[in-house]
Amino acid sequence: MARIVLRAGKVAVKVTLPIMILAVLLYSVKLLTPVKANEPPPGAEDVAGLFEQAEIYEDEGDYARAEQIYEDIVQEYPGSDQALEAQRNLICQYVTRYKQQDAEAALQELVEVYSEHAGAAKAVCEIADRYLDTNPAKALALYQYTMENWSSMEDVMWAQTGLVKAHVISGDEGSAETAYQTLLAQFLEHENIPEAIYEVADASRASNSQKALELYEYAMNTWPGYNNWVDENDALLRRKNLVLLKLDLGDEVDAQAAYDSMVTFSADDIATAEAVTELANAYLDLGKHQRARELFEYTKGLWSGAGVSEIWAQVGLAKTDIALENDPNNEALEGLLIDFAGDQDLPTALFAVAQQHYKQGFRKDSEGYSRQAVEHFRSAITGWERMLEEVSESCTTSLAAETYHLIGDSYGRLCQFEEALENYTTVTNNWPDYEYIWHVELLTGFCYEEFQRAGTMPKSEAEGEMRSTYQWVVDNFPDSPGARVARNRLTRLEKLSEGE
Repeated sequence: MARIVLRAGKVAVKVTLPIMILAVLLYSVKLLTPVKANEPPPGAEDVAGLFEQAEIYEDEGDYARAEQIYEDIVQEYPGSDQALEAQRNLICQYVTRYKQQDAEAALQELVEVYSEHAGAAKAVCEIADRYLDTNPAKALALYQYTMENWSSMEDVMWAQTGLVKAHVISGDEGSAETAYQTLLAQFLEHENIPEAIYEVADASRASNSQKALELYEYAMNTWPGYNNWVDENDALLRRKNLVLLKLDLGDEVDAQAAYDSMVTFSADDIATAEAVTELANAYLDLGKHQRARELFEYTKGLWSGAGVSEIWAQVGLAKTDIALENDPNNEALEGLLIDFAGDQDLPTALFAVAQQHYKQGFRKDSEGYSRQAVEHFRSAITGWERMLEEVSESCTTSLAAETYHLIGDSYGRLCQFEEALENYTTVTNNWPDYEYIWHVELLTGFCYEEFQRAGTMPKSEAEGEMRSTYQWVVDNFPDSPGARVARNRLTRLEKLSEGE
């Protein structure tokens, strides 16, 4: 089963079919003429280059261009493996961005055209994987469909694994355990069953860290020689996840032991540096500042040993200073501008430093230190605005959009709603395809609520803006987390109008 390994050194600046419609759609598949195509089409190398370019566009948040490339591949190489991959990527993009109607239409096209293609089952499972975070019930329907319509042991095993994950994420522990026992009973001898168990463990981490730990240790102890990794560094990444699980459970002694085991694995310096950086950030979030500093310092040698800039080690140390209240004047950010001028990662690094102030603002507010919270939100704004001033031309679309998004939110936390709205408007005017545009619009509606409350905008005008904004979220992103909030706001507005 194809999986994506995230590179920890980069800062993540970033996570739908109704079942009734799906049932009708899937029933119709059995009546269609099969299409089989597994031979590379003419110009396959050129197609590979197109996929690489589309991935770059997606990473940069330029979804329209990525979408166009995928559509071109589907049209130019109909029925081919590459067309199936492009169609799958297109659907996954729509799901991630809560583009429900587009995802429905594209999935219907995929199952109609590729119902008997050799890679169809895998593609459907990967689409279901993408649905897990946004709508596990819909993911569940796709996994079930895969099991009912394909008989390959490999395909069925991954679909069964998906069933377990969907039940886990849905919080249905009974169904999850039943599906897991079925997985073991039917596929215990499959060569990739350890990988399947690891995936279940990863899905369990958010809701039941103890269960996730048990699954990890079971897989590691039962198949100690398992070597069918995604790449040569995957064993290292699994050990890193084991450390994170032990930290989740507050077991620092065992976490240290697991860490010592992790760093003994043969892996390239970059992979090790990225894994250690992720662990350092975990310690930082737990308030274990000294341990975080030690790990960030350790990564310096790894980055330099690989001939790579030490910028991420410096970012980690800067974030630690912010958490310790040792950088009130954003000196670390200024230091990065001087020491790493021209570094390709500088925009993202500057973003991360300002983001630490933003996170610290929430932390101080929750602890009851309102004055310090205000100072951190102001420092976040200053840091992001400095970033835009110095390196805006190097920012990707997604990074620029998220920067203005969070500047706006920070102003909102400071009750400066006019400034907040100005930044939200910058996002909507310049990056309408931004992944979190639904959240920007929701926050825009909140600003108009504040204008009405403060009396700085006529009531009728403010209510009109609220209705328009909230309805837009509901209409365009009905499955997004913000849709429920927007519906509630609209209902409240209607009740207020009826009461007048």
